[in-house]
Amino acid sequence: MRHTSSSAHQLITGTPKEILHWISTLSMRHPNQMALLLSESLDGLIEREMDVSQRCKVLECAHQQIAKLHTLAIEQLQQNKNALASTQDYYKALERGQQSLVSCYLALMQQDKKKIRLSFRRGHILLSCLTRSMWNLNQIAFRRYLYYKPINSGYWETLHNLFLLAEENKLLDTVITEEHQNKLVKYSIIKLYMSSLLFSLANPAQFQPQDQIILFQQLQDWASFAKLSKQASDSSEFVAALDKDQGAVHRSIHPEIEVGHSMRYLDTMPLLNHLSLLLNRNSQSPNIIPHNLLTRLISAWDKPNVRDFSRMCCPGDIEVVTGLAAAHYVCQNSISNDNSEYPSVIWKVINTSPKGYRISRKNYDFNGVQAGDLACLREPGSTHWQLASIRWIQQEDSNEAQMGIQLLAPKAEAVAIKLQAKQSDLAEQLALVIPEFHSLNHKRSIITTNPALAAGSELILVDPKGECKIRLLEQLQSHRRFGHFVYSTTE
Repeated sequence: MRHTSSSAHQLITGTPKEILHWISTLSMRHPNQMALLLSESLDGLIEREMDVSQRCKVLECAHQQIAKLHTLAIEQLQQNKNALASTQDYYKALERGQQSLVSCYLALMQQDKKKIRLSFRRGHILLSCLTRSMWNLNQIAFRRYLYYKPINSGYWETLHNLFLLAEENKLLDTVITEEHQNKLVKYSIIKLYMSSLLFSLANPAQFQPQDQIILFQQLQDWASFAKLSKQASDSSEFVAALDKDQGAVHRSIHPEIEVGHSMRYLDTMPLLNHLSLLLNRNSQSPNIIPHNLLTRLISAWDKPNVRDFSRMCCPGDIEVVTGLAAAHYVCQNSISNDNSEYPSVIWKVINTSPKGYRISRKNYDFNGVQAGDLACLREPGSTHWQLASIRWIQQEDSNEAQMGIQLLAPKAEAVAIKLQAKQSDLAEQLALVIPEFHSLNHKRSIITTNPALAAGSELILVDPKGECKIRLLEQLQSHRRFGHFVYSTTE
C-alpha cells in the first residue's frame, strides 16, 4: 500500500495490528513525508478508542521510527556543516511528528487512572510514557536551538509536570535502555530533565551548531554530575520554579523567583569540577571537546558575569556585513561597499551599550551565518567600519531575526598572512590587524580563521607596506570561526 495522506486516515480507523504494520513499514527514503504522515496518524490516534497495551505498542513503534529520523538529521548535519538551510523543512516536519507523539503520550497518561492503573504497575507503562515524552521534548528543544529559534510556549510547563509526576511515582532514577544510533543508550527521567535545564543555562544561542551538537551529546553523560534538590545549599547557584513556564535561572539575578513557588535547586559544582579535569586533560591531549567550548560552559554554569554597563534604547539603522571575507573587503574599501559578492544589509537597532548592539530585521535569511562569526558595522553618516563578532542569534517564529553584536575594535586593517617564511609561493590567507588603542587598553592584535594557529606560531604578515615576520603571543579569543591573538614583530 502506498503511504499517502488518505491511507493514513484509513489506517487510523483500522485494527491496531494494521496501524502497527503501517507505521513500522514507512519508508526512510522520504523523511519529510514520513515525519508528516506519522504526525497525521498520531493526531488521529488520540481520539481513537484502543486498549492501553495496544496503544502503547503503536506509540513505541512510532517512537522508534522518529528516533531513526532524528539520527538521520544529526548525521546529515555532522557530514555537512552547511546543512541547516537545506534541512529546515525536514526539521519542521520532524518537530511536528514529535509533538504529535508527545501529545499521544500525555493523553494516555491523562486517561481514567482506574482503567490503566494495573497496566501501569504491571508493564511499567508510566515509566515508558514519561521517559519517551521527555526524550522527544528534549529533541524538539534541541532542534529549535540549532536554528536559533525560541522554545515553544508551554515547553517548560510540560517538562516540569512530567518531572513532578515521575517524582511522585518514585521513577526519577529508574533506567530505561533503548537503541539509538546503533548502540544501546541508558536513559533516566532525572538525567533527561537535568540535560534540558543545563542545555538552556549554557546559552545555546551563543554557540555554533557544531558545538551545540557536541554539548547535547555530552550532556547524556555530564547531566549526572549536577545535583537537584528541594533545599538550597551554599553551592546551589541556580533555581527552577516548577509552576512557571521557564527553565532554571540564577538565584542572584532573579531572587524574586524563590517567593511562593515550588522550587528545585541546581548545584553545578560537581559538574564544574568534572569539566575542569577535562580541560586539564585537553591541554595535554586534545580530544573531541573543543577547549573554548569547555571554558564557555564552565563560565555559563558557574557564577554569572555581572553586566557592568547599561543598555540604552536607541532606534535607528545600522549597516552590517558578516564573515571574514566581507569584513576584509569593507576594511580595505571603507568609503563604500559596492561589491555584490559581499553586500551589506541594513538592520534596525533595538538598543546599544558601550560593548555592542542588539539589532533586528524582518525576513532575514542567515544562509550560513552563525553565532561567533565576524561582522563589520557602520552607522549612518560614518565613513569607517567597526569590527565586531556575533554574540548570539535568535530567529522568532514571526520571521523577525535578532542578533547580539559584540564590538571588538573601532576599526581594523585588511592584511594577509603566510604560514612559512621559507616558502614564498605559499598562498596568502586573509587576516585583520587591530591597531593598538591606548584609551581602550587594546594591544596590537590580529584576527585569522586558520584553526591550526596557536600562541607561539610564527607567520609572515603582508600589508601595503610590505612583509614582516611576526610571532603570535597571547590568545584573546578562540572561536570555531576565528582566532584573536596579540602579536609582536620578530625582525
